[in-house]
Amino acid sequence: MRVTLDYDGKGFITKWRFSISWLILKFISRKAQYGRRSANGKFHLKCHGLKISFKQSLVIRIVLGDDRMRIKFDISRLKKPKQCLFSGKGELHASKWTQSLKEVLMYGKKE
Repeated sequence: MRVTLDYDGKGFITKWRFSISWLILKFISRKAQYGRRSANGKFHLKCHGLKISFKQSLVIRIVLGDDRMRIKFDISRLKKPKQCLFSGKGELHASKWTQSLKEVLMYGKKE
């Protein structure tokens, strides 16, 4: 089972929540987690290979602060797909998936 998280903010608190979730998922997924900036500059996080049920994935998502509307949507869906993270919105496209927390947090910033 996989766990996907969507953080709808761009400020310090969102980056902090994303970073804490990254570290927790890194620990429980044995480094099979990936992150990226969404099409509108917010944050996506996913991890693969967890030996958990769908209900357990919902609990993890709730604890780690996933978007409440996505959780409600996934609970109410009878058929797949569940846990969708879109790669684009209109002409905007998300960044590539990466295993570097720094790369996700610094995406689009000039050094």
